[in-house]
Amino acid sequence: MPVSNSGRAAMDAAWQAEEYEEKGKSLFVLGWVVGCMGGISCVWIWVGWRAGSDLWVWYTLGLGLVGAMLAGRGTWLRARSAALFAGISGKMLEGPAVRPETEERRAA
Repeated sequence: MPVSNSGRAAMDAAWQAEEYEEKGKSLFVLGWVVGCMGGISCVWIWVGWRAGSDLWVWYTLGLGLVGAMLAGRGTWLRARSAALFAGISGKMLEGPAVRPETEERRAA
């Protein structure tokens, strides 16, 4: 059965929405992992300050910032995916709920 242009566009949008969702989930998890690594390295901040070094402070802040950026980007991609899915479902609902030939068979 051939697919119409509007059906193909809906399929492409659905594929893109699924791709955004997968990337968003991956980035969100990766951001949390990096953020937790930064949290674990907080143990060494006190040791670094006592030794007169700010290396662990900047390392921890850098990991926290990168983790927050990754998690934020992942959340944004998942929200964009949800918006695309909502747009696709809205387009699918625009058509008639029952095919016209089914209605004609019921009337006969």
